[in-house]
Parts: sequence; C-alpha cells; structure tokens
Amino acid sequence: MITSEGAEKAGVKVILALGGRPEHRAVYVVDTDEVDKLYEFLSPALSWTKCDIAPVRELDF
Repeated sequence: MITSEGAEKAGVKVILALGGRPEHRAVYVVDTDEVDKLYEFLSPALSWTKCDIAPVRELDF
C-alpha cells in the first residue's frame, strides 16, 4: 500500500492524492528531484498493478 510514510521515507513530497473508485484508479501528484525516489515510493504497487508516470510542470495562465 502506498502511504504518506512511504513517501516521506522515499524523499517524495505528495502534493495531491486522488482516488477514482469506479475505475479502481489512484492518481498521485508528487514532487521529487530523482526518478529513483519515485520508483521507491511506488514500489509497493509496481509488482501487481500498472503505473503510468508522466513528468509535468505547473502552467502559467
């Protein structure tokens, strides 16, 4: 299970966490300076589910 304690341990800051129960989907917006930290944060789920990772940045509008 992905937790806030796991994020802290991995060195990842969770900005937003959303759940879509009908689709069995979770979306995490995180801030990290290394992709390995992201993989460590996601490691509890990587063995049994699909994880899509997309680097993004805040838009100015």
